[in-house]
Amino acid sequence: MTLELKAEGSARWVPLHQNLPRLGLIEALVQGRRENDLLLPEGEAGVEEADDLDDGDDAAYGSAFGKWFQRFKSEYGVRKDVVFHSFRHSVTTLLCNAGVQQEFVEELIGHESQARRSEMKRYNKGQTLMMLKDVIDRLVLPIDIERMVDAARAGEPRQAFRPSR
Repeated sequence: MTLELKAEGSARWVPLHQNLPRLGLIEALVQGRRENDLLLPEGEAGVEEADDLDDGDDAAYGSAFGKWFQRFKSEYGVRKDVVFHSFRHSVTTLLCNAGVQQEFVEELIGHESQARRSEMKRYNKGQTLMMLKDVIDRLVLPIDIERMVDAARAGEPRQAFRPSR
């Protein structure tokens, strides 16, 4: 399978936040998959719908994931004004507020500023995965992770999204 990437920065290693493995999400996603399979192969279904999209095949994976996210929001009662890219905005803001340097934030989220397109990029080939891991672990999310872990272990993920009493 050949995957067309949207931009040069699209292909990158992204470290996992220290809390993600605790939720069992990663194991659930990779269980039974081959090494070269997409992490979210559900996006492949969207490629068939690419003819309906203005951006072509590269937008199809995002389109399918966007539809999945809409169903997720409905099922778990996530506010209607939250869109998938809200997470990118929130992570960027939280990391910047934690004092993380702009080039680290940009590398994690896959965007690049004029500064990163400068001559420096020719010489600096990016941060190491361990450096990026240290950065992502600085992210403090405004959620009760213990409640989410308990709900995941109990097989009741919806409980993680219900308001605390």
